[in-house]
Amino acid sequence: RKRAEDALRHREEQYRLLTDNMVDVIWTMNPKGEFTYVSPSVERLRGFTPQEVLDQPAAAALTPASLQIVQSEMMRVVPLAMQGAQNYNLSPASYELEQPRRDGAIALTEALVKVLFDEAGRFSGFLGVSRDISERKQAEEALRETRDYLDSLITYASAPIIVWDTNFVITRFNHAFEELAGVPAATAIGQTLDILFPAEQ
Repeated sequence: RKRAEDALRHREEQYRLLTDNMVDVIWTMNPKGEFTYVSPSVERLRGFTPQEVLDQPAAAALTPASLQIVQSEMMRVVPLAMQGAQNYNLSPASYELEQPRRDGAIALTEALVKVLFDEAGRFSGFLGVSRDISERKQAEEALRETRDYLDSLITYASAPIIVWDTNFVITRFNHAFEELAGVPAATAIGQTLDILFPAEQ
């Protein structure tokens, strides 16, 4: 019994070390959509302690737009899950959600959610892992803005501009080049550079 107690205490210490220091937030919900567990990392993500999150309505963890997404998805998923594990696709689903922080800011998160079933195959709730993707989304937005800017430069430049890939397939050229080459963009894009240099007859 002493060895079993020591082994249990060791496992609990390992579990606490993992949950206290991980960046992602692990959470569970019951079939009603109420939080039953939230890892300590939620405080780094949202500024609320795990107990505060458990004491709040689950809806408080989401912005109105994200709450609508989740409610719509639960209306789809729960009836299927209630039919039992044998009738449900067990693959986790991923969602991009906005979560309010204590300081009033919004945390952009990606939630990977798995439906849980008990040993008898009955629906027992949800297991989720949420991670902060704010920096990734900011980088994606900066990249999109850069691409839009470059597209505008190419489109409206007075100098002829042509773009092709590593296989010499034309991916873009502007109106100035279209006039120079005498080949419509709709015809040339997707073709190799050979279309601009036809073989002599």
